[in-house]
Amino acid sequence: LEEMKHFFRGSDQTDRSHHEVREQQQQTTASRGINDNTNRGFIPPPPSQVFEGNVQDYYNYRNSLINNVLDSGKGIPITLSIIYAAIVRRATGIVMEPVGLPGHFLLGVSVPSEEDEQCPTLYVDAFSGGKILNLADCQSIVVDGYQIPWKENMVNPISKDMVW
Repeated sequence: LEEMKHFFRGSDQTDRSHHEVREQQQQTTASRGINDNTNRGFIPPPPSQVFEGNVQDYYNYRNSLINNVLDSGKGIPITLSIIYAAIVRRATGIVMEPVGLPGHFLLGVSVPSEEDEQCPTLYVDAFSGGKILNLADCQSIVVDGYQIPWKENMVNPISKDMVW
């Protein structure tokens, strides 16, 4: 999920050139003792191929049309989440569950843990650059952002038939 942040940009992130992103990656791999010439890792896409939330024109109907979002790289939470989930499933085989919070759309994924028999769920906000959220963050979106009383079932996955 960490590498997906190269494909999704939050509204708070500034535009960086492909060269700057690649240079930062090389510095990171070098600091970890990885020789990038022998271990060719992930190469982030150029900024023109990055997806982001369309905060300037949120209510434009084109943000709901997958083909337009794929062309423009800008969309609303549900369309960006569909694309995000498809990329993750294709690249890793991990199936992410759609979560329809009041006023916002996320993806959920259970993360196995050796210490905990129950798999805690992490949530991904594709609209905010693939930000990883926990349950408290989801509660904050609903309660603080929309002033709606929290209910535990708000983070239950919704049917994929309702989404795609």
